[in-house]
Amino acid sequence: MTLWRFEVDGTVDPAFGVGGRSQACSDTASGASALLLQADGKLVAAGFGNDAATGRRFAQVTRFEADGSIDVAFGSTGSVRVSDRAGDVEALAVAVQADGRIVAAGATVDGEKQPAMVVARILGSDVAAAASGRLIEYVNTENFPGATGGHYFYTIDDSAEAQAVDSGAAGAFVRTGQSWRAGGT
Repeated sequence: MTLWRFEVDGTVDPAFGVGGRSQACSDTASGASALLLQADGKLVAAGFGNDAATGRRFAQVTRFEADGSIDVAFGSTGSVRVSDRAGDVEALAVAVQADGRIVAAGATVDGEKQPAMVVARILGSDVAAAASGRLIEYVNTENFPGATGGHYFYTIDDSAEAQAVDSGAAGAFVRTGQSWRAGGT
C-alpha cells in the first residue's frame, strides 16, 4: 500500500514520507481502496494485502501520520489485518466514528462461494489502551446472506454492546465460547 501526496500544481510533495511517498508493506502485493483524513491530520488507508504463506487476501487498514510516516502506535506497526475464516476479504470503504474508532467495510466470499459484506470496527490506540476485560466472539446462526454461520462479531464482554447482542437486538448472533484478553489493538 503506497500513498503519494501532491502539491496544488500536481508536483510531488517532497515533505511527505520519503520523496513524496509513504509505503506500508504487506507480505506481497497490496492496494488501497479508500482513504480518509482524520481531524488530527492523520491519514487512514483501507484496502487489501495478500498473505504469501496462505495465498489468501486480507483487508488491511493502515494509519499514517500527517507527515507520511507510519503511525506505529496503530495496530501492529501501523497496520491492522482483518481476515475472514471462509474466504478472501478486502476493505472497500473506511470511516472514523466520533469516539475515534475506525470502521472498515468490504467484501468477502464465504465457504459456499457466496458474496458477503464484512464490517470491522478497529480500536484506535487511544481507545484500545482503555479497554479491559475479555474480547468475546459471536457467530451469526442464520442464513446471512447465503450460508449459515461464518459471519463473526467481536466485542468486550459485559459491555452494553455485548448485552445488546446477547439480547438478540443485533440479530441471530450467539457466543462461540472463544475469548481473548482485551487491552491491545
